[in-house]
Amino acid sequence: MSAERTSDFRKEEDFERSRQLLGETLHLDGPASAALTRRALDDSKFAFYLLMTKDSPSLQIKLLGNMAVSAAPTTPLPDSAALAAKAGKALLNWGLGGFRKVDEDRFARRWAACQACEFLADPPQRLVYQGINLLMSGDTKICSACGCMAAKKAALNTEACPRQDPANASMTRWGEPVIVLERTG
Repeated sequence: MSAERTSDFRKEEDFERSRQLLGETLHLDGPASAALTRRALDDSKFAFYLLMTKDSPSLQIKLLGNMAVSAAPTTPLPDSAALAAKAGKALLNWGLGGFRKVDEDRFARRWAACQACEFLADPPQRLVYQGINLLMSGDTKICSACGCMAAKKAALNTEACPRQDPANASMTRWGEPVIVLERTG
């Protein structure tokens, strides 16, 4: 495979196509993970080392093992009081919006983006999450960028993804426009 072909994934504007090309370049069984692709797109030195390991599975495993540790999101979760306040505000906004949920197609797009995101995580062993898990059914994973129950947030018409799309700063990772709220006072 030529050097030009191996760098194609960095020139691709479509993130899913970048994942596919990186997977092919690295001889993976399918597309590269979203987290791996984001790291390779954001960190040219990492991408260089990653491409150097494409023909050496043992080195690739070693590099990817280190990547899992160093690329883990480090956004601290809000404390329990802040989470309760955020949940209360979200519930109020949802009520003011008529308690509407997004349609099935929009939820599917949002949830697919969450499932491909490195911020989707199991909830920590905190009382607030244990209580929510007892009261709610369905997927219990959280968005570690904001602390919300990801599947529940993705279903609400009044909510937005807290992170920008790495490929397009005017859009969220859900593929929806970023809404910038002006602060007053």
